[in-house]
Amino acid sequence: MQQRKLPPRSQCIIVVNPTEAEATATQARLDYHLQLLRSHMVTLFDGDEVEPAASIRVNAAFRLGKPRQDNSPRPLKVVLRAEGEAKAIFQRTHKLKGTPARFLKDLGSDQRSKMKTALEELMERRAKGETDLCIRDFPVTKCYERVDDGHVAVLELLFLSARVSLFECWRTTPIRKDLEKPCGAEASFVTEGIPQLE
Repeated sequence: MQQRKLPPRSQCIIVVNPTEAEATATQARLDYHLQLLRSHMVTLFDGDEVEPAASIRVNAAFRLGKPRQDNSPRPLKVVLRAEGEAKAIFQRTHKLKGTPARFLKDLGSDQRSKMKTALEELMERRAKGETDLCIRDFPVTKCYERVDDGHVAVLELLFLSARVSLFECWRTTPIRKDLEKPCGAEASFVTEGIPQLE
């Protein structure tokens, strides 16, 4: 028996909550799904981005799972021509805010288990009262906060222990010479060759 070659997950997207086609013919359902995707592409690539939207090509589109008893929509898996097209779509998914449609990455089984663990941790931490949490590459971290002047302020910085010692020994020119405190002999490799401001 010959194995089917699966497309790379990096060029696949999962569309959640797309309405189901009422047609029973296969080609009619496929046309409906493609028309649905085109309508989302118009929302994602608006204004001057008509050319990138026109360049996106769909290799395959199909529903995941069997039709449900309650007629709720099944996720739609879309295989795109190239990985760059999937990245372009994910960079613009914030434009779908307020609509029921969601675009998700096609995760492998190990990534899905990491995501499940991260979601459980997120729920526990929110239940304890923590706010401004998000999942970035599976660990739960503090999100960024928009400050009044438009700059992004980091709410939480995590340094590795090796980096902390490096930052503690980094020597900068003080405002007044009498405030200068040496870091010690271990910092000589760090400060050597760094021009000091006068």
